[in-house]
Amino acid sequence: MTDPGLCILPARRGQPFWTPNCIGLVEIAANQASAARMLRLRVGSRVALV
Repeated sequence: MTDPGLCILPARRGQPFWTPNCIGLVEIAANQASAARMLRLRVGSRVALV
């Protein structure tokens, strides 16, 4: 299980970021925006974190 404190990240408005969820999967989000639209992602899209 992930420490809940690690799931809250500061991000500027519109800035995309990733965070682990409570079951250890990666979630991609954007502050007050749609990360899916910004990054042209759909459910099941493959991404690489570098």
